[in-house]
Amino acid sequence: VIWWASAFNHLKKEWYFNKDTDVKISENFQIKMLHGLGYKSNLSLSRLVDHRLLSWKFKVISSKQEKPDLIVCSLPSYDLAWRVMHYSKKYNIPLIIDVRDQWPDNFVDFAPVPLKKVFRFFLGHEIRMLKEALKGATAIISMSNGLLDWALSNASRPQSNFDKVFYLGFEKNNISTPKKEDRSRFTKLRAKADDYFMVTFIGTFGKYHDPRIMIECAKLTIGLKILYVLGGDGELNLELRESAKHLDNVVFLGWLNKNEATEVLSFSNIGVCSTSSRLNGTFFPNKVYSYWAAGLPTASAFTGELHDTIDRYNVGFNYSNLDQFVSGIRRLYFNPSEYLELSKNANELFKNKL
Repeated sequence: VIWWASAFNHLKKEWYFNKDTDVKISENFQIKMLHGLGYKSNLSLSRLVDHRLLSWKFKVISSKQEKPDLIVCSLPSYDLAWRVMHYSKKYNIPLIIDVRDQWPDNFVDFAPVPLKKVFRFFLGHEIRMLKEALKGATAIISMSNGLLDWALSNASRPQSNFDKVFYLGFEKNNISTPKKEDRSRFTKLRAKADDYFMVTFIGTFGKYHDPRIMIECAKLTIGLKILYVLGGDGELNLELRESAKHLDNVVFLGWLNKNEATEVLSFSNIGVCSTSSRLNGTFFPNKVYSYWAAGLPTASAFTGELHDTIDRYNVGFNYSNLDQFVSGIRRLYFNPSEYLELSKNANELFKNKL
């Protein structure tokens, strides 16, 4: 396995390496890390330039490498997928494109309504690259039906036997309560779990997964034993902390690694999937799988497939505004029997349906 990747840490906005670097993991596994431009904002011109540079580097370096038997390429980035598609065609190599997000449509989603057509016009070349990449793929896979439908629509073809949805997994066995003698930076927080109802968001504090609604809800539920826990970092971090600086019922944990996130979820009560109203319903956030694996009912602002799944299996509640979010949190806080039923359903959904 040869894994081509960026030498830039997307989440922390820092470099793994300051130049192109090959990392040998084992005898049969190597990572080729390409150094690009880097960027400070996820929605920025510098990110587009960074990805374009990486795709060009792939073209140059891959031409000198041993040819693979099969290629799996994630999308985004669509420009790398486009390069890889041409590479696969040139050498007659089967290509699987794994669709994880709706680039470049997301840039249009976040444009002001009067400018959406203008944005789509200027992104015409990028959209053509996306469509060509998907048309040229041997198979298209995704983590949700909505994303797969979106990809097939852009590929202008019906679903084949090779096109599949693979729901994301989560290592549920990692969710455990540390022994008393184990050291944890969450010891004090865990101790509050017996007395507090914990509403938790874990992820990137950005415009897509915008958790500001939790701060507003915290302001409206002061006096109740509800604690709002935010684990993560991102472009909204300073704004969130400033708006919550006088609130005793909001806790910021900073960035969490996988084990830390697992520990926090093990003593939480609700998992939050917040998002901007400008997103459409095809996206299925990764974090929901870890929530359900931990038996957490989900409070979600997403439309489409996640919205329908929550309703169908009764594993939480959907909301579209602050009033609905506050109402849902209060309802589960004051009704332990309903909360326990939703928690049981979440566990069953993860175990038997996904």
